[in-house]
Amino acid sequence: MLAPLNAIFEAQVHAARSFLSFILQMGFRHKYSKDEIEKLKKDESANKDILNSIAEEEADRQRINELKLMQNGGNITEEQLHELKYLVNKWDDLYSQDFNYIDDQGKENLVTIPNLALIPVKPLSIDTASFKFEMAVNNTYEKYDTIRSSTKADYERPWFLIKPKRLTGTIVPKNEAGSQAAISIEISIKSSEMPYGLSKLLTTMTESSRILPKDFHPVK
Repeated sequence: MLAPLNAIFEAQVHAARSFLSFILQMGFRHKYSKDEIEKLKKDESANKDILNSIAEEEADRQRINELKLMQNGGNITEEQLHELKYLVNKWDDLYSQDFNYIDDQGKENLVTIPNLALIPVKPLSIDTASFKFEMAVNNTYEKYDTIRSSTKADYERPWFLIKPKRLTGTIVPKNEAGSQAAISIEISIKSSEMPYGLSKLLTTMTESSRILPKDFHPVK
């Protein structure tokens, strides 16, 4: 009799995992682990583009650290600052969409907005669920397991307050007209409230949108 309930609980777990997978795949850039890189290197010809991108990112991130040290020291030039903005935007952990924008002064800029700030994000959850079936009971009995204590008293005590009653039987037709025996399950799904942490994350992403000079480029 617990099987339909277990199926509903597992559906909620699956929905939560699918929602989290959606957030990670749509919003965040994949970071390759050392094991993944080693597997890619076993077939360098087939994974040449990926390995080149990984090597380029590593070199650029080293350059980002160098430029940030120069920025903190107050001895960074305007050209180097443009390079820093370019590299940070290029290898941002978030997937973003870039748009051309011309301001009131006629200056062309590049607006970059994280994907998760643009797409609808709403988790789903099970609102109500009901099931019913006809069952012919063959036997009823009480059965429970006990947990033996490790104390000196060494006595048995049940893990529950009320002894559960076990029912055994088979699912039978609802009537004698020859209908098929079945379980009827009704499930209602609704949009649930946004988790507080995710709401704060999306707000931060919206506020992290950047406006960069259209002609910014790395120093050669």
